[in-house]
Amino acid sequence: MFELEFTESALEDLRSLRKTEQSLVLDEIEQRLPAEPLTASKKTVDLSSQILTLDALLELASEENILVRTVEGREYLLAEVEDLDSEVELIRRNQELMEFLDQRSRETKTYTLAQVREILAREQANDTPDES
Repeated sequence: MFELEFTESALEDLRSLRKTEQSLVLDEIEQRLPAEPLTASKKTVDLSSQILTLDALLELASEENILVRTVEGREYLLAEVEDLDSEVELIRRNQELMEFLDQRSRETKTYTLAQVREILAREQANDTPDES
Protein backbone atom coordinates (compact mmCIF):
# COMPACT_ATOMS: atom_id res chain seq x y z
CA MET A 1 0.00 0.00 0.00
CA PHE A 2 1.26 3.47 -0.89
CA GLU A 3 0.74 6.71 1.03
CA LEU A 4 -0.55 9.52 -1.12
CA GLU A 5 0.98 12.97 -0.82
CA PHE A 6 -0.28 16.18 -2.40
CA THR A 7 1.85 19.21 -3.19
CA GLU A 8 0.76 22.79 -2.66
CA SER A 9 0.11 23.07 -6.42
CA ALA A 10 -2.12 19.99 -6.34
CA LEU A 11 -4.03 21.52 -3.45
CA GLU A 12 -4.40 24.74 -5.47
CA ASP A 13 -5.71 22.73 -8.42
CA LEU A 14 -8.31 21.10 -6.15
CA ARG A 15 -9.35 24.50 -4.81
CA SER A 16 -10.33 25.52 -8.33
CA LEU A 17 -13.00 22.80 -8.38
CA ARG A 18 -16.50 22.95 -6.91
CA LYS A 19 -17.01 21.14 -3.60
CA THR A 20 -18.76 18.17 -5.22
CA GLU A 21 -15.99 17.87 -7.82
CA GLN A 22 -13.34 18.03 -5.09
CA SER A 23 -15.03 15.16 -3.25
CA LEU A 24 -15.39 13.11 -6.42
CA VAL A 25 -11.72 13.57 -7.39
CA LEU A 26 -10.44 12.79 -3.90
CA ASP A 27 -12.69 9.73 -3.57
CA GLU A 28 -11.44 8.37 -6.92
CA ILE A 29 -7.82 9.06 -5.98
CA GLU A 30 -8.30 7.34 -2.64
CA GLN A 31 -9.97 4.34 -4.25
CA ARG A 32 -7.66 3.81 -7.24
CA LEU A 33 -4.17 5.04 -6.49
CA PRO A 34 -2.93 3.50 -3.22
CA ALA A 35 -2.91 -0.09 -4.50
CA GLU A 36 -1.54 0.48 -8.02
CA PRO A 37 -0.35 4.08 -8.51
CA LEU A 38 1.60 3.35 -11.68
CA THR A 39 -1.12 1.38 -13.44
CA ALA A 40 -3.05 3.31 -16.06
CA SER A 41 -6.82 3.14 -16.00
CA LYS A 42 -8.09 0.41 -18.27
CA LYS A 43 -11.02 -1.85 -18.92
CA THR A 44 -10.72 -5.44 -17.68
CA VAL A 45 -11.96 -8.33 -19.80
CA ASP A 46 -12.28 -11.54 -17.79
CA LEU A 47 -12.17 -14.50 -20.18
CA SER A 48 -13.38 -16.85 -17.44
CA SER A 49 -16.80 -15.22 -17.59
CA GLN A 50 -16.99 -14.32 -21.30
CA ILE A 51 -15.49 -15.58 -24.51
CA LEU A 52 -14.35 -13.01 -27.07
CA THR A 53 -12.66 -13.45 -30.41
CA LEU A 54 -9.27 -11.89 -31.04
CA ASP A 55 -10.95 -9.43 -33.41
CA ALA A 56 -13.35 -8.38 -30.65
CA LEU A 57 -10.46 -7.89 -28.21
CA LEU A 58 -8.55 -5.81 -30.76
CA GLU A 59 -11.64 -3.71 -31.40
CA LEU A 60 -11.92 -3.00 -27.66
CA ALA A 61 -8.20 -2.15 -27.53
CA SER A 62 -8.65 0.36 -30.34
CA GLU A 63 -10.95 2.34 -28.02
CA GLU A 64 -8.94 2.04 -24.78
CA ASN A 65 -6.27 -0.10 -23.15
CA ILE A 66 -7.68 -3.37 -21.87
CA LEU A 67 -6.49 -5.88 -19.32
CA VAL A 68 -7.27 -9.44 -20.44
CA ARG A 69 -7.56 -11.98 -17.60
CA THR A 70 -7.47 -15.64 -18.61
CA VAL A 71 -9.33 -18.53 -17.01
CA GLU A 72 -6.05 -19.45 -15.27
CA GLY A 73 -5.80 -15.94 -13.82
CA ARG A 74 -2.92 -14.73 -16.00
CA GLU A 75 -3.20 -11.11 -17.11
CA TYR A 76 -2.18 -9.40 -20.34
CA LEU A 77 -2.32 -5.74 -21.25
CA LEU A 78 -3.60 -5.08 -24.76
CA ALA A 79 -2.86 -1.57 -26.04
CA GLU A 80 -2.39 0.10 -29.38
CA VAL A 81 1.37 0.68 -29.56
CA GLU A 82 1.47 3.20 -32.37
CA ASP A 83 -0.74 5.67 -30.53
CA LEU A 84 1.27 5.34 -27.32
CA ASP A 85 4.60 5.87 -29.06
CA SER A 86 3.26 8.92 -30.88
CA GLU A 87 1.74 10.34 -27.73
CA VAL A 88 4.95 9.90 -25.74
CA GLU A 89 6.96 11.61 -28.48
CA LEU A 90 4.52 14.54 -28.65
CA ILE A 91 4.62 14.94 -24.88
CA ARG A 92 8.42 14.94 -24.85
CA ARG A 93 8.46 17.68 -27.49
CA ASN A 94 6.04 19.90 -25.56
CA GLN A 95 8.55 22.24 -23.90
CA GLU A 96 5.88 24.14 -21.99
CA LEU A 97 4.56 20.93 -20.45
CA MET A 98 8.07 19.70 -19.63
CA GLU A 99 8.85 22.99 -17.86
CA PHE A 100 5.55 22.81 -15.98
CA LEU A 101 6.27 19.25 -14.83
CA ASP A 102 9.83 20.19 -13.88
CA GLN A 103 8.54 23.08 -11.79
CA ARG A 104 5.95 20.86 -10.08
CA SER A 105 8.52 18.16 -9.36
CA ARG A 106 10.63 20.62 -7.33
CA GLU A 107 7.90 21.20 -4.73
CA THR A 108 8.84 19.86 -1.31
CA LYS A 109 5.88 20.67 0.95
CA THR A 110 3.30 17.89 0.84
CA TYR A 111 -0.02 17.01 2.47
CA THR A 112 -1.62 13.65 3.14
CA LEU A 113 -5.05 12.89 1.72
CA ALA A 114 -6.58 13.39 5.16
CA GLN A 115 -4.89 16.79 5.49
CA VAL A 116 -6.13 17.85 2.04
CA ARG A 117 -9.69 16.88 2.94
CA GLU A 118 -9.40 18.77 6.24
CA ILE A 119 -7.97 21.92 4.59
CA LEU A 120 -10.66 21.97 1.89
CA ALA A 121 -13.44 21.34 4.43
CA ARG A 122 -12.16 24.15 6.66
CA GLU A 123 -11.94 26.54 3.70
CA GLN A 124 -15.45 25.56 2.58
CA ALA A 125 -16.78 26.19 6.11
CA ASN A 126 -15.08 29.61 6.17
CA ASP A 127 -16.62 30.51 2.80
CA THR A 128 -20.16 29.68 3.97
CA PRO A 129 -22.00 32.84 5.03
CA ASP A 130 -23.29 32.97 8.60
CA GLU A 131 -27.02 32.32 8.86
CA SER A 132 -27.42 33.86 12.32
